[in-house]
Amino acid sequence: MCIRDRPHINTGPDGAIPLLDRLPEALRASLTPAQRHALAAVTDPAPATAHPVDLRVTVPMPGRSMFLSVLAGPERRSKDRRSLERRRHPLHTIGNIIFLGSSLVGVYALGLVAFLAAGSVLQF
Repeated sequence: MCIRDRPHINTGPDGAIPLLDRLPEALRASLTPAQRHALAAVTDPAPATAHPVDLRVTVPMPGRSMFLSVLAGPERRSKDRRSLERRRHPLHTIGNIIFLGSSLVGVYALGLVAFLAAGSVLQF
């Protein structure tokens, strides 16, 4: 079964499901206590701290939904980690350019509508 066929593989009703609990029973049974401890130590997520800005919304689109996530707060990542993440997730991609361009067009259109509406109200 493909991961796409199991959309909730990492989460359950009470939150994240630990990696060891997601392994097949036969594989879990074959692990020694030391192996279980080592796997748990490297796969447990770091404690999450709240971001001052944490916006996560689902945008319904024809065909399938899209999500938008905005996180902001003080930078706590090291210079090496930022460099690694910039190589893994470059800013200059077609998707980012299209998103930023369409966002600018949307903001411009809203400003134009507001300007035209204000102009028509002031004329009366």
